[in-house]
Amino acid sequence: LLQASRTLGAHWYDTLFSVVIPLSGRSVLAGATLMFARSLGEFGATIVIAGNIPGVTQTIPLAIYDYTNTPGGDRMALALCAVSIVLSFAVLLLNEGLLRRFSRRRQP
Repeated sequence: LLQASRTLGAHWYDTLFSVVIPLSGRSVLAGATLMFARSLGEFGATIVIAGNIPGVTQTIPLAIYDYTNTPGGDRMALALCAVSIVLSFAVLLLNEGLLRRFSRRRQP
């Protein structure tokens, strides 16, 4: 498709906006969703590389870890688990809605 558009005289920016971006939109969205899901559950690399500095490098999994190792912190750990589940569900719903919108646009 790229070569066909170029042989028909389209400029590189026309090819980018009319061929490349519409065809890669769903893949970029799927990749972004997988990246978000991976980062939400990341624990090991974050604690080794970035550390666990509250308010700076602390992520939800690291905060849950801290609260479960603190006496009486189970309630806050469960609240963070609930926030994580709600956040994941919201992103999943947003992803499905965007994928449906993209699939409706592509169908003639």
